[in-house]
Amino acid sequence: MLKKILARIALVLAALFLVAQFIRSEKNIGDLQSPNDITVLYPVPADVQSMLRTSCYDCHSNATRYPWYAEIQPIG
Repeated sequence: MLKKILARIALVLAALFLVAQFIRSEKNIGDLQSPNDITVLYPVPADVQSMLRTSCYDCHSNATRYPWYAEIQPIG
Protein backbone atom coordinates (compact mmCIF):
# COMPACT_ATOMS: atom_id res chain seq x y z
CA MET A 1 0.00 0.00 0.00
CA LEU A 2 2.75 2.45 0.94
CA LYS A 3 4.68 1.57 -2.23
CA LYS A 4 1.66 2.45 -4.38
CA ILE A 5 1.27 5.82 -2.67
CA LEU A 6 4.98 6.61 -3.06
CA ALA A 7 4.86 5.51 -6.71
CA ARG A 8 1.93 7.84 -7.37
CA ILE A 9 3.67 10.72 -5.64
CA ALA A 10 6.80 10.09 -7.72
CA LEU A 11 4.71 9.95 -10.90
CA VAL A 12 2.96 13.24 -10.08
CA LEU A 13 6.30 14.93 -9.30
CA ALA A 14 7.80 13.64 -12.55
CA ALA A 15 4.78 14.93 -14.48
CA LEU A 16 5.08 18.35 -12.81
CA PHE A 17 8.79 18.46 -13.63
CA LEU A 18 8.04 17.60 -17.26
CA VAL A 19 5.32 20.26 -17.55
CA ALA A 20 7.64 22.85 -15.97
CA GLN A 21 10.07 22.39 -18.88
CA PHE A 22 7.55 24.08 -21.18
CA ILE A 23 7.02 27.12 -18.93
CA ARG A 24 9.95 29.46 -19.57
CA SER A 25 10.77 32.80 -18.06
CA GLU A 26 12.00 35.67 -20.19
CA LYS A 27 15.77 35.83 -20.50
CA ASN A 28 17.91 38.94 -20.29
CA ILE A 29 19.77 38.72 -23.60
CA GLY A 30 20.76 41.82 -25.51
CA ASP A 31 23.61 43.06 -27.64
CA LEU A 32 23.02 46.78 -27.31
CA GLN A 33 25.33 48.73 -25.07
CA SER A 34 23.47 50.82 -22.51
CA PRO A 35 24.01 54.60 -22.51
CA ASN A 36 24.67 54.23 -18.77
CA ASP A 37 27.47 51.72 -19.29
CA ILE A 38 30.55 52.72 -17.29
CA THR A 39 32.75 52.31 -20.38
CA VAL A 40 30.59 54.85 -22.20
CA LEU A 41 30.49 57.36 -19.36
CA TYR A 42 34.16 57.19 -18.33
CA PRO A 43 37.42 56.37 -20.06
CA VAL A 44 38.30 52.84 -19.00
CA PRO A 45 41.61 51.13 -19.84
CA ALA A 46 41.37 48.05 -22.06
CA ASP A 47 42.53 45.62 -19.36
CA VAL A 48 39.96 46.95 -16.87
CA GLN A 49 37.24 46.80 -19.52
CA SER A 50 38.16 43.17 -20.17
CA MET A 51 37.87 42.39 -16.45
CA LEU A 52 34.51 44.18 -16.26
CA ARG A 53 33.15 42.17 -19.19
CA THR A 54 34.26 38.82 -17.77
CA SER A 55 33.50 39.46 -14.09
CA CYS A 56 30.68 42.00 -13.83
CA TYR A 57 28.69 42.27 -17.04
CA ASP A 58 27.08 38.87 -16.63
CA CYS A 59 24.97 40.15 -13.73
CA HIS A 60 25.16 43.91 -14.20
CA SER A 61 24.22 44.38 -17.85
CA ASN A 62 21.65 43.34 -20.44
CA ALA A 63 24.07 40.80 -21.93
CA THR A 64 23.69 37.88 -19.56
CA ARG A 65 25.39 34.61 -20.52
CA TYR A 66 23.39 31.73 -19.15
CA PRO A 67 25.01 28.40 -18.18
CA TRP A 68 23.74 25.14 -19.67
CA TYR A 69 21.68 24.29 -16.59
CA ALA A 70 19.62 27.48 -16.96
CA GLU A 71 17.60 25.57 -19.58
CA ILE A 72 16.39 23.08 -16.98
CA GLN A 73 13.37 24.19 -15.00
CA PRO A 74 12.81 25.03 -12.13
CA ILE A 75 16.51 25.93 -11.83
CA GLY A 76 16.35 28.27 -14.82
